[in-house]
Amino acid sequence: MRLPLTQEEASILDRVCAFLDREGLDSYIFGGYVRDALLGRSTRDIDIAVCGPALEVARRAAQALNGQYVPLDESRQIARVVLTEGDPAEGRRWHLDFSTIDDSIEKHLSQRDLTINAMAINTRELEQGTVPRVIDPLHGREDLQRGVIRQASDTAFEDCPVRLLRAVRLATEHSFAIEERTETAIRSRAHLITQVPGEAVREELCRLLSLSRAASHLYYLDRLGLLTAIFPELAATRDVEQPRE
Repeated sequence: MRLPLTQEEASILDRVCAFLDREGLDSYIFGGYVRDALLGRSTRDIDIAVCGPALEVARRAAQALNGQYVPLDESRQIARVVLTEGDPAEGRRWHLDFSTIDDSIEKHLSQRDLTINAMAINTRELEQGTVPRVIDPLHGREDLQRGVIRQASDTAFEDCPVRLLRAVRLATEHSFAIEERTETAIRSRAHLITQVPGEAVREELCRLLSLSRAASHLYYLDRLGLLTAIFPELAATRDVEQPRE
């Protein structure tokens, strides 16, 4: 896979990969960046998995790349580095999210939300300028080509319930179809969305409703049981006739 990079993307990746090479750690770019690259789409969000302490690596990356270090989840070793390209007041922001590989990159990918987000490329291959091999243990590339949303594991939604909304949002965003088994899993676990912090639910809903045909997306959320799980007061209004003016 040869990445269709803009000049800015190539510059960012060159700097990031050079830093990671100096660190001497096995590291991988994975998740949404690889998915969007395969779709020919640009994104400024890069997920990076490292075989080492991600918090410390992210701190050093922020210093080396003149970025801002933001710890996201210290218990799970996840941190963000924010880079600003161009004018600090109006520049474009890049988010580099670092996480730790506990065992292997394949196991790390198996813990992702969806198969289309469970692909990775070795940063050393990018840094060397070769055509990188896509590491794809869950056949996410095939699902991407077929336009299918599929859970990465049977516990994907229990592990992180915000994924329930994300699956729907990605399906509508890319005009993909949620495969039957995954759709059934969403319905049976819709109640878990109440465990998600309100700001995370709001972000996913806002992104979903910013897409065209927003009303149809709400109907789909309702059919999956997610709408009334988020807004339980709506259940009492179902099938109630509106008074005529």
